[in-house]
Amino acid sequence: MAISPPVRWAFFPLDEQLGLRPKVGFTPKVEEGMARLGTWTPFRVAQHELAFFLGVEVAEASVWQLTEQAGAAQVQMQAAEVEALLKERPESPAGPDVQLLSVDGALIQVVGGEWKEVKTLALGVVGKVKPKPGQEERVRTTALSYFSRLSEAEVFQQQALGEVYRRGVEKATTVCAVTDGAEWIQKWVDYHRSTAIRILDFAHALEYVSTAGQAAYEHLPLEQEEPVPSQQDQAKRRQERFEGWLKPQAHELKTGEAGHVLAEVERLRTLMQQLGRPEAVKLIDKSLHYLRARQEMMRYAYFQAQGYPIGSGSVESAHKLVVQSRMKQAGMRWEPRHVDAMLAMRNLACNGRWPEGWLAIRQRWQQQRQAARALRAQATRAAPAVAAVALVAPEEALPSASAVVQVLPAPSPVEPSASSARVPILPRGSREAGTHCWQRPLLRRRSA
Repeated sequence: MAISPPVRWAFFPLDEQLGLRPKVGFTPKVEEGMARLGTWTPFRVAQHELAFFLGVEVAEASVWQLTEQAGAAQVQMQAAEVEALLKERPESPAGPDVQLLSVDGALIQVVGGEWKEVKTLALGVVGKVKPKPGQEERVRTTALSYFSRLSEAEVFQQQALGEVYRRGVEKATTVCAVTDGAEWIQKWVDYHRSTAIRILDFAHALEYVSTAGQAAYEHLPLEQEEPVPSQQDQAKRRQERFEGWLKPQAHELKTGEAGHVLAEVERLRTLMQQLGRPEAVKLIDKSLHYLRARQEMMRYAYFQAQGYPIGSGSVESAHKLVVQSRMKQAGMRWEPRHVDAMLAMRNLACNGRWPEGWLAIRQRWQQQRQAARALRAQATRAAPAVAAVALVAPEEALPSASAVVQVLPAPSPVEPSASSARVPILPRGSREAGTHCWQRPLLRRRSA
């Protein structure tokens, strides 16, 4: 009788047809529900919602593990796509006539209390709409998609290559890069579309103008009045006076020339020097340095006339939609190695690509299972060859079998008993041995 092989993991072809994964006790639909709910809501909430909608009781840890596995597969596929693009250099698909490109960062808290920046790319199609009949046309961005990662700027610019390629940034007629003007973002835009029209977010530009004006108007004396107003009234009057100055500056910045606004800020700086206010001068200098370096990005009257957006609200809202609504809730702390997997799932859901993305994740899992089975089969075929390798010294170094037999004394003859005659004695451990447990009689026979 041949010795049966040891028990090992196997699979049924029907499991492959039904999409059942080994060592996972859930159907494909339940798995998809776990991953989708784990993407949109905290894992504990997802656990309760699954029980309510599907009547399936799962552990919170199971929801977390499956969502993490799906996100890790998505990250791997996106990395493979980037690697293929860098290697093959295919021609970019067509892009829209006017495309929005915005990049920015938002902070999340990781385990240990440290805050890390998640960088997000927002891409969209720019057009004009009329809110109501009779009103002027307004610039509106539609078909927004996002890509987010917890990584450094240089790494992020390559990681986002797949989304940039998919949206046809290279072939778009005009790309408007609306950003906050950070240096790393300008390098990022240079890498993907060096000819993009750089636009400084209007809110950021106005914020620097406001900071300079506030620093100056806090130190300008008020007109003398009788009776002398209280400190609270004086603070209120200073604020009203400052707002009266800021409003025309904002109008000029948006519809006129940025140079006129810079000249006004320069006038305030000179005034603070004359009054001996070095703290105010320092703040104004910081604002002037920032605005002067980006003056070409503040031609808002021209940008609006061309139908270009002047605000980075798309990427600012992406921080809330993609990142903060799921990953910045009360008490949440994330392990850095888990962040990208969740971000990949958030991008998949917020971009409206869940059906195709989930199908790709399932196919990825199936390919990994098939590859693992092929490796196990290869190892099984190689096992007999490994077992045949001699683990003792060479044959000439050992005594011959005849020499061993001659040394041993001859056994004395023994009369075989009835039981030994009935059951032949074979080597111990052999399944053919008559003394094996399943070849012994169930009940011991008694002599008559």
